[in-house]
Amino acid sequence: MDGELQILDTRNGKAAPISITVPDDGLARRPSRISAANNIESYELSPKGERALFSARGDIFTAPIEKGPTRNLTHSSGAHDKWPSWSPDGSQIAFISDMSGEEELYVVPQDGSKPPTQITTGGSAMRYQPDWSADGKYIAFSDKDGKVFVVTLADKKMTEIVDAPRNQIRDYVWSPSGSYLAFSCRVRTETASAQIHIWSAADGKVHRVTDQMFNAQNPAWDPTGSYLYFISTREFAPQISTVEFNYATNRDSYIYAMALRKDVKHPFPPESDEVAMTRPKDESGAGRTKEGRRGRKTATATAKAYGD
Repeated sequence: MDGELQILDTRNGKAAPISITVPDDGLARRPSRISAANNIESYELSPKGERALFSARGDIFTAPIEKGPTRNLTHSSGAHDKWPSWSPDGSQIAFISDMSGEEELYVVPQDGSKPPTQITTGGSAMRYQPDWSADGKYIAFSDKDGKVFVVTLADKKMTEIVDAPRNQIRDYVWSPSGSYLAFSCRVRTETASAQIHIWSAADGKVHRVTDQMFNAQNPAWDPTGSYLYFISTREFAPQISTVEFNYATNRDSYIYAMALRKDVKHPFPPESDEVAMTRPKDESGAGRTKEGRRGRKTATATAKAYGD
């Protein structure tokens, strides 16, 4: 029972576990080196591509592209370190870990010169992918309960910016300036459609920017800050079956672009192929040859002979 052998006393109906001791050499519990190559969970490159970042077998590693040693930045065999993310300036790495007993946000120097620093507290749910703002001031992450948080690195203040009524939010992304965070969210429980929302760091408000009638997700900022791209389901072209009395709308999702300022030009302005007009040749007498003038006189004389 529960992985134990127990003895039931039939006189009083009570059961007690049997204490069993099996002496062994403890080979499986001895410290050993284990390759993490086949246990990689995530990866990315440093901002300038000098080193690669991995989470594997519960630890955070960086490896050189060409020369140098691999660094284990966490050395936490009793914890699950995951979702590493390099800071924009390349100096720090943020990750999620349960080394405190609950999943929290940590930051560690990229060279491993100092142990990780715990940034958040009070975690109560599984947390996902930290994402740095472009200026390195904020880190955004989400959890399994559909919440998205933004942490200010200067004072470790954590702000909950949205709590989705249904499903999780995993497609949050910072603007090039680091002042806005875009994500998709279902604002109503009775609909399956998600809309694109933008959170502003200036006023802390969330604004819905796409129509509630159509599903929209996976926002991506234009590097210049002029457009917000996203995938939306709004083109319904049913494909009729030739075998069954049925149809499928399998071509309904496309990439769309939204202008973020009034002065932004249309990325694909309307075009139309028009006919190029050519002028007729000059029919005046100028430039005609003597043969041409002689032919005209002959034609005139013939016309007079017939009474014209």
